[in-house]
Amino acid sequence: MKHIWVIAFLGIVGLINFELTLATHEFPNLIPPGIYLILAGLSGFMFLFMWIEFRFTHRMKPVELLFIVMILYPVLANLLSGESLLISQLNVGLSQLNTPFNLGAFKEFQGMFYGASVGMIIYALYFFLQDSSSVKSIYTFIVVLVVAFVVVEVGYSLLVEWEKYVFVYQRFNDGARLSINSFTSNTNIYAFNLTMGIAGLGSLWISHPKLRLIYAPLGIIFAAAIVLTVSKTSMLAIAVYGGIYVAISLYFFLRKFPKTLVFIYATGLVGLTLFVTNLDQMNLPFLNRIYELMTTSSDRSFSSRVDIWLKGITMFQADNTLLGYGFGLSNTYLGVATAVPLPAAASSGQLLYRIVNDRFHNGFLEILVSYGLIGTLLLTIAHWEYFKALVNLTKRYWIAIPMWSLIISFAVQMMFEDRILFRPDLSGIFFMTMLILPLVKPEALSKKISTRS
Repeated sequence: MKHIWVIAFLGIVGLINFELTLATHEFPNLIPPGIYLILAGLSGFMFLFMWIEFRFTHRMKPVELLFIVMILYPVLANLLSGESLLISQLNVGLSQLNTPFNLGAFKEFQGMFYGASVGMIIYALYFFLQDSSSVKSIYTFIVVLVVAFVVVEVGYSLLVEWEKYVFVYQRFNDGARLSINSFTSNTNIYAFNLTMGIAGLGSLWISHPKLRLIYAPLGIIFAAAIVLTVSKTSMLAIAVYGGIYVAISLYFFLRKFPKTLVFIYATGLVGLTLFVTNLDQMNLPFLNRIYELMTTSSDRSFSSRVDIWLKGITMFQADNTLLGYGFGLSNTYLGVATAVPLPAAASSGQLLYRIVNDRFHNGFLEILVSYGLIGTLLLTIAHWEYFKALVNLTKRYWIAIPMWSLIISFAVQMMFEDRILFRPDLSGIFFMTMLILPLVKPEALSKKISTRS
């Protein structure tokens, strides 16, 4: 019943880390510190129990040492850095001060556990399930669960806020943007959830092809909603996802006809270039609006992000360059570094601040600031090992199509957002599942390429 333990472990870790990421926008302090500590201890015990059982039946492999170091590094780096958060001066989370852990110490613990969780989740998915016959069941359960959540979210939003969708559709060319209140007041989070739904549908298209008549219309609805949210990074991510998906699919189908494949690729690239360069001359209002979003509007967004990136680089250069500020806590440090004092609060004797920027808007920069040079090098080695395994998988199984599409599209999105690919919250577990379980047992998730060529 090991797979039950793995699912329970993933659920606990994803839940307790959830409020450190997406939930901070809507549900701050969702899990009280005391409960957080209990759940963190329980998940740590579960991982240790599974690891000991695994060690009794399997020999240690060199690659395992890499992931063990990934688990231990965030804890050791945090202890060695000697940093202590001085955010008790800020007017955020002050209710936590009455716990056995003061705010600074509790945040430090969160950062250590959050960082260690990345290695633990990858280790659990890749090693603990090697002998399991339930890889496909776990994969299907997690992917379907996320897609179902997005379906419910979109369905409920359409049901209770249909007039907003109609209004934005009618006024889209005039600059209207969809802003829903059903599940979240943050439009970018809604768009991010939609991208998760499309990524899930792309994986199910390969692993469970019998229901493709359902996947296609759902994907169109999700993509249309993303356009209405005007979330430029999500629109870019989905465009890249679809482009990579089609390009690799064509390669699999036509790899025995290289000249035809090259002709199709070249024709598609030339056609795309002509379409983009002449988009503003086509006099099509809807496409002109898309063009404006990806050019003029993107330039404004880029300019505003540069200031944040410069602040992050300054933080990286100023202190903790080697070890980092702690995975999951670098955003808090950024908030402290950019906080503006509130003059009106001086009379109360409490120093209160307004946080200006608490997100790097660049996943690569966040990794660098969080993990430092040493940790970033460690993650680079882990990613290199992953890519080697994925290249080998690509030669044999169709499931590599959604894997490449996902990792490349979110690598592009990470240039402008800080939603890290390997992140130990609920959405991160979803992505890690789709990117790791196919490496464990690809034959359980898709046919070999040769059987369909």
